[in-house]
Amino acid sequence: MKGRQNDLVVELIGGLGNQMFQYAAGLGIAKATGRRLLLDRSLLDLGKGGRHYGLDIFKLQGEEVTHPSWRVHWTRRVGVLSRSRHAILRGLCSVAPTFGMQIVQDSKGGFQRRPYEVEGDILFKGYWQCWKYFENVVDEVRSSFQFPVEKASPGSREIESSIKETNSVAVHVRRGDYLRLQHVYHVCSQEYYQKAAVLIHGQVKDPVFFVFTEDAEWAAAHLKGLGDIRLVSNQREGAADWEDMWLMSHCANAIIPGSSFSWWGAWLAEKQRVVIAPNKWFVDEDQAFVNDLLPANWVRL
Repeated sequence: MKGRQNDLVVELIGGLGNQMFQYAAGLGIAKATGRRLLLDRSLLDLGKGGRHYGLDIFKLQGEEVTHPSWRVHWTRRVGVLSRSRHAILRGLCSVAPTFGMQIVQDSKGGFQRRPYEVEGDILFKGYWQCWKYFENVVDEVRSSFQFPVEKASPGSREIESSIKETNSVAVHVRRGDYLRLQHVYHVCSQEYYQKAAVLIHGQVKDPVFFVFTEDAEWAAAHLKGLGDIRLVSNQREGAADWEDMWLMSHCANAIIPGSSFSWWGAWLAEKQRVVIAPNKWFVDEDQAFVNDLLPANWVRL
């Protein structure tokens, strides 16, 4: 008799870009190891970290679950639980919530082989920001991450038209939360954007810089020397969070900070020529992390 297919449960955390990395890595590893993919959104539904579940805009492979990973795992093993058995099991799982599951934790040290080597059911914890985990399912990932453009706001539609009419460069300036957490994140400076713009001018004729930022005042004051810039407000009436990433993906070139959000904006572009990214994302990081995060054809600065 054929045995039960093992599970790979992805514990989703963070913002949209982080969740996209977790899904893509989980899909790639699930396909490579013959596991069923489950997407555990329970922490996000509880509002952990002030984030919400963002992948519902996409048509994904895998099964979404809204309850904790231990319940997914045990219900599948022992069947639907009676109220009394459920209470007992919940008590046991509060002490050892992943009993019978292999925890695979992202180390932030670059690509690792362990997800492919462990046996049984896996609980996938961490951010998994490495394209190598899904290089076996690139077409499926791109197919999964199709934006619901029919829901885009009128303001975003107008910006999309301008992007298509120019030699566009998406410039993402992320400051807000990064400034509060400078002991964790490397904040890209004015000098970084200026050097990146010089490289763009050397390779792109008459570039137009579409600046995506939550700090328009800083961008207007410090990036005016880049050339022809167009500030894209993230406060457009009726615009959803994903619309900036969708617009970035339409730009022919990109200058990004250490942000998973704009990483995906650059990676999802179909005909991007020049992508510039910082060589340092976190204050304390292993260089292997950046080596396995950035595709080889992206320029590091």
